[in-house]
Amino acid sequence: MNDPQAKATPSSPTELAQHQVDQNELAQSERVLGALRGTAIASSLARAASGQDPQGPGSESALQLFILDGLMDAIEWARAGVGADDTACLWLGALRWVKAAQGQVPDGAPEPPTRWISAAIGSLDGATGGDPQNLAGLQSPEMSQPRRPWNRRAATVPELASTDGPGVLARAAALGLLEYAEEADVRRLASSAAAFSHGSPSAHDAAADAASVMYSVHQGVWAVRGALSAILGRDCEPESGSRTALRRALESVGTVLGDLDGGSELHPERAWEAVTRLTANADEGAAIYAGALVGALIGAAHLPAHSLREDQAVTEMAQRYLDAVR
Repeated sequence: MNDPQAKATPSSPTELAQHQVDQNELAQSERVLGALRGTAIASSLARAASGQDPQGPGSESALQLFILDGLMDAIEWARAGVGADDTACLWLGALRWVKAAQGQVPDGAPEPPTRWISAAIGSLDGATGGDPQNLAGLQSPEMSQPRRPWNRRAATVPELASTDGPGVLARAAALGLLEYAEEADVRRLASSAAAFSHGSPSAHDAAADAASVMYSVHQGVWAVRGALSAILGRDCEPESGSRTALRRALESVGTVLGDLDGGSELHPERAWEAVTRLTANADEGAAIYAGALVGALIGAAHLPAHSLREDQAVTEMAQRYLDAVR
């Protein structure tokens, strides 16, 4: 596996200028692929730091792809002139991930129609890392939503209403990439997707905020800096795993963005340091969100060299997304 630090950090003003990222010129294809690859790289590095297997797809980064493909399913139906429940499509994507992870969907849950993503990712049996609440919360035969977390059989995941954790952030990062939508739409989608597995209102709100920050990427680095500053300016609930993970990610990225002035561009290697600070501490929950955000800001071409077994699936997901929204 390649060393993420293999690229030397430029030091002279001339060398630094050659590596800066012009936010006005960065193509959306680079942003989308950068976000998805950034998530996967951060997951791999954090798992390695915690002594887990870093080679295969991370459990949480794979869930991000399955849920984003669920969004593509809804968009494809809409383009065909057929109305579809976008939240239900996201849930079916999550159920495909459950099936990849444990070989079958929960008893009583609908069997999701087959899509390309299942063959592209393959079996996730033995996949490491991620928030365990992702799989635990998705064992219900019914779809939970923020205002009805008890819409399920009484014996199924009985404690869901109070569950929290950082596992909601990766999927929110992907949904925040949605173009040609209102910010309120991506917040709703992220909150709904969080509720599939996490019942706490704090988790739903953290996911919505995470999607909002990613949504600001469309307006460039200065919009992102403003969005994350606004969130960091609020009080953080110390008992909320999702909010504290989001705060750690935003604080790390904010350290890099705070060094910029009005005339400077973002430097990729220094931006990625916001991620390596988290991966070095095996802080996967915060690192995968920071990896997605930094990846979207600097673009896929500026990410550190790193071998990913799921790279072909990540690339195809990005292309399918771009084809669907344009």
